[in-house]
Amino acid sequence: PIWKGGGVTFGPTKERNFKKKINKKMARKALLMAISSKAKNRQLLVLDEIKLNQAKTKEMALILKNFSKLFEESKNKPSVLMITPSLDSVIKRAAENLPTLNTVEARNINPLLILSSKYLLLMKDAVDILKKK
Repeated sequence: PIWKGGGVTFGPTKERNFKKKINKKMARKALLMAISSKAKNRQLLVLDEIKLNQAKTKEMALILKNFSKLFEESKNKPSVLMITPSLDSVIKRAAENLPTLNTVEARNINPLLILSSKYLLLMKDAVDILKKK
């Protein structure tokens, strides 16, 4: 084509869809495999609950610091995924400013989130929701 600045005749368009459909059984199995791999590598911690007095990032950072003693010590701060049964506003506000912590509701979890984080903190009530999923 003879256009000012050049041009591509049959170049790629933005119309291509990169989504891939996965069956429910396959998605469930992938989720269970991701969780079991974390458990096998001792990167999973199941908690009864986390109680915070106030929605303060300082309190959540202190809790994470205490949990980091359970995991192997590393020089760089590892990423942590916290799965809660329902996203409590206090926990959400306390965890928002922590760059290494990602908080997700159990109903919104997927294998990519689990595998992209180093450690997994799982609430006891969230386990029941994951069983139903």
